[in-house]
Amino acid sequence: MEITEIAVPTDGLPTPDITDLAHLCRLDLVHFFGHDDLVDSAETMAHQLANQVDVQRFWLIARDGDGHPLGAALATLPLRDNTTIAEWSVVCDPTVDIASVTTALWEASIPRLTAAGRTSVQCWQMHRDGGDAAGMGADTITPATGAGVIGRDAASDVAQALGFTLEQVYRHSVLTIDQHRHRWPALAAEIAAHHRDYEIISWHGSTPDELCDSLALLRNRMSVDAPSADLDHTEQVWDADRVRRRDATALAQGRGQIYAAARRPDTGALVAYTELDLPTEHPQAAWQDDTLVHGDHRGRRLGWAVKLEALDQLTRVADQVRRIHTWNADENSWMLAINTALGFSLASAEGVWQRRL
Repeated sequence: MEITEIAVPTDGLPTPDITDLAHLCRLDLVHFFGHDDLVDSAETMAHQLANQVDVQRFWLIARDGDGHPLGAALATLPLRDNTTIAEWSVVCDPTVDIASVTTALWEASIPRLTAAGRTSVQCWQMHRDGGDAAGMGADTITPATGAGVIGRDAASDVAQALGFTLEQVYRHSVLTIDQHRHRWPALAAEIAAHHRDYEIISWHGSTPDELCDSLALLRNRMSVDAPSADLDHTEQVWDADRVRRRDATALAQGRGQIYAAARRPDTGALVAYTELDLPTEHPQAAWQDDTLVHGDHRGRRLGWAVKLEALDQLTRVADQVRRIHTWNADENSWMLAINTALGFSLASAEGVWQRRL
């Protein structure tokens, strides 16, 4: 097995290594889910690797003696905050020995991680929901939070063998729009009385300049308000320029965006927001990203309001979308209750693993 680092593309176009990486990701995700809703193209991945402003990225690829790709590791190192943390993930051809390929990629990654001053590595890994696994007689693993459970599999076995601890389980849920959209107008009317002192707004694409500062403050809060178990983490540093860069990056990577937010009419400040990502290469799918209500404004159904507004806008401007994917910490019962009421159902579990170097 030979492991090499994937070169950062200078022209933004996929290199042969990036094309092979995109192929590995497709094999891995389609094998697991049975669809390609979550697969990035080689062009999108090339742009991700080339974007090294707020984070540093290094990607490794493992090949056999004939040059065939076996697996790859993707590392993301924040540069503006959380500078002792790295996010690390691995994808493998489903036909290979996952343990040996993952172990080799991890061992090749450690010197780069330590040289960058990273003392904590966090890995997000797809798993089957432990409830289903238990029903089939499979072993399960419960995280330190006690919320959620995953089914033991080859990925969890190698993670534990490499010294990672399962800190948290995220619930991956999917909403089939046509089955549930008929209920949303009545829900919106029902909760309207709870947020009469707020204006519910939405926009498509880049955030308007006059909202960037306010959205940056909410993104700061999102980074620490979302449940994070015992994961090493500090508040992210957001400002208006970083908000603009994030929107520009989404556009360059071929992702449309729908934002919905709650605004105080007296101050103009945003106090809640949610966003949907629309990958143009998968027009049938959307991804529900952040949803946050500022702590000072909770209890007014603003989470409901912004999610329903985003769904309404989605059906108006992107009626080709059939499914929405979202991820929530299993201990986030409030957000999970909203999602369930909107029609989301469990699809898989995502384990958040951590190892302190």
